Amino acid sequence: MALDDTPMMVAITFNGILTSQHSVSIKKILDPTFRNPNGCPIQATFFVSDKGRGLTDYCFVQGLFNNHNEIGVSVPRYR
Repeated sequence: MALDDTPMMVAITFNGILTSQHSVSIKKILDPTFRNPNGCPIQATFFVSDKGRGLTDYCFVQGLFNNHNEIGVSVPRYR
């Protein structure tokens, strides 16, 4: 397989709370002008957990999901 035909996959993951304050940094990373050679946009997986503190902005998380990012929920273990 020629180098130009080789699929490229880079894993980007985030773990923790997500607020609208993170949106500027995340939008820079997930800039839609960056694309794989086959034209696919950059996507990421977000593991969301606010540990019951209510800090995560779930409207922001829904927007990430609507833009084809994966969302996982990390449930804290209580002792």
